[in-house]
Amino acid sequence: MYSMWRQFCLYEFGQLTVIVIALCVLIFYLREWTRNSRYGNSWFKTIAVRLKAKLSNVYASLFSTTRNVNKTTSSKYKSTPETTNLARVARLILGPCTDLLRDILRIKIPPSNLSKTVKTWIDDLKKKKQNSPLNKQQIALIFPLPNTQYGGDYSDFDISLMYLLLRNVCKITPHIQGWGEIPYPSDNSVSANIERIRLTRNKYYGHAADFSLSDSDFKKEWQNIYDITVELEQNMGTSTVYQDAVNDIRTCSMDPEKEAKDIDKLLLIDELCETVKSHTDLHERQLKQWREEDEVYSETHIFQEMLNKVRRQPYMTFVGVPGSGKSSTIHHIALILQKEGYEVVPVIDIRKIEDYSDSRHPQVFVIDDVVGVLGLQRQKLELLIDYEKRISDPSNRNTKVLMSCREAVFNECNKSIFFSNEKNTIKMHSSGNALNDEDKKAILQKHGLDRDLLSPALLGETLGMFPLLCKLYSKEEKFSNNVERFFTCPAECILEQFNEMQRQNSLCYATLVLCMLNDNKLSKETLKNTGNNVFREMKSKVLESCEVESYTDTFKFVKALEAMEGTHTKVFGTEFTIIHDSVFEILAYHFGSQFPDLDLQYISSSYIANNVKVQECKKELEVECKQDENEEFSGEEHETLRTERSQNLYDLSLRLREDQCPMLAERLYRDIENMELYDVFMNDVLKHPRVCQAFIEVLKTKSYKELKSLFLSVQKDVSKVVSKGERVRE
Repeated sequence: MYSMWRQFCLYEFGQLTVIVIALCVLIFYLREWTRNSRYGNSWFKTIAVRLKAKLSNVYASLFSTTRNVNKTTSSKYKSTPETTNLARVARLILGPCTDLLRDILRIKIPPSNLSKTVKTWIDDLKKKKQNSPLNKQQIALIFPLPNTQYGGDYSDFDISLMYLLLRNVCKITPHIQGWGEIPYPSDNSVSANIERIRLTRNKYYGHAADFSLSDSDFKKEWQNIYDITVELEQNMGTSTVYQDAVNDIRTCSMDPEKEAKDIDKLLLIDELCETVKSHTDLHERQLKQWREEDEVYSETHIFQEMLNKVRRQPYMTFVGVPGSGKSSTIHHIALILQKEGYEVVPVIDIRKIEDYSDSRHPQVFVIDDVVGVLGLQRQKLELLIDYEKRISDPSNRNTKVLMSCREAVFNECNKSIFFSNEKNTIKMHSSGNALNDEDKKAILQKHGLDRDLLSPALLGETLGMFPLLCKLYSKEEKFSNNVERFFTCPAECILEQFNEMQRQNSLCYATLVLCMLNDNKLSKETLKNTGNNVFREMKSKVLESCEVESYTDTFKFVKALEAMEGTHTKVFGTEFTIIHDSVFEILAYHFGSQFPDLDLQYISSSYIANNVKVQECKKELEVECKQDENEEFSGEEHETLRTERSQNLYDLSLRLREDQCPMLAERLYRDIENMELYDVFMNDVLKHPRVCQAFIEVLKTKSYKELKSLFLSVQKDVSKVVSKGERVRE
């Protein structure tokens, strides 16, 4: 009861008030005690007087501080002539300037003709292989529903959209400097004044953060806007309605609440525009990369059947081993659907489907490695299950969700889960879907290789990751020395290549390792960021291990990344990643076998959970092999096991000696501190007696306060429990 009362008081009144209440209670008990005391009431009165004086001082101090805070706060946000000036500019931009552009647009394109005119323009751009500058929200305004016309009067259009239409669709003659540039002061053309409205809006969107505008600056901007309205109205030959409005706003009475709303509206409109533009640009860059990679995609004998299956279902999961072409297949299908009018939306987090969903237009959402890359990430699986209704019954009946999943990860999932339904699953290596010899020859040819590079016998022995091997082989001449070995034992060949790189080009090797340990991403900005202490420490240790000078310039690392693009790295925007997760695993094994302490310290918790094992004695391994030989499997299980073993001819698990288990235990504890709970407690390695004992020893070194804070207290940041991908930073 006391605890509840204390929490209530702290919440309602604050700590100081609790102290005051406690003192009052103390006085009450003292009074009751002194009634029967031989000292009478004199002692109580003395104490009470002193306490009363103390309480008066406390309250006086409290109310004085409160008044000062309120005074400071209110003065900071109080309406002033300067904030009023900015509000007037906001009203000028959102009012007369915006309405003036609407009138010009109505003259150039009547609203009833808008959809048809814009569609013709977009079709012309497609013929020229150019992308439309309109974003998703703007297109939704112009084409409210598929095969319907715009039925509004432009009152729902903002300056950004109207500027795009006036500039690109209305065939208005550009001003002397050209669209998008600052016009000459003497240029009074229609396009120059439209440009000035856009520039003014952009300028005061940025300026609005100061919440004020001096009188002199306001007079200049008012005159600028007034001149724009005069010239545009004269050009249209209409009345002076907008000039009069600009005049009125200059001196009209301004309500402080209206001021704040005008400024907030200006900020919100541009903030939303920037957010939409950012997401649109990101998706477009990703689609551009897909189109480039799609140039070497070869449709297999079963592709048309797979495409038809996608058309019939709201979602489809493509299952295959690493490098089998499952991701490139769903990207290829998405690009085909895009040509048919679908909007393609690549997403990493399945929750983004809800953010980007549009019931008015058909969409295709693409999610690679939907429930984990290196192993099953159970929080991703739970999220997928939570979104079953959204995926299986989309708001637009034509919308599709295409997902890829590693075969080993898929097999860890419960077969009753909706995304593993047979009608919604395409297994790339099933007897009907597996690549035949003609498919393989076509893939070789697409990569610029000889169709007859491999003998008929060798074609039959090649692994399921054949598409990736063709890509790597076409980019790296060194693999051509032994074609047969590369296509049957690729891991060994790539490991030998890393051996050679480490000896002869240590800078390239160290750069790849940095990318791998930095959550598989590396950029010039990351390399130059001296304020990131963790990355700086990691970089120092990696360079020392790889025997690279610690003072090596940043541009040399960037040059190394660029030199390896297509063979070991790929770039997205300004960020480099390792070309494929299979190559990532091989590199992690190669480096971790030499420097397990650095792998354990910096690599992702997902890798630790799925790729780190403890060495078993030879006798135990022999018993395990015999059990595998004697175990009976169903036809489908046998096919899956055969496929998995064919891809894992080289064990890429990082196997620790028993004396290295304490390092692993320390890392597992750090992962718990970072809320990587799934990767720790679902990790089979924790069941190993030596690891378990080492983990207990780590717990023994922690104080009761530390353990209580971690295991028996409410955690403030639990985002990683449901959203993975953060590297361990401590």
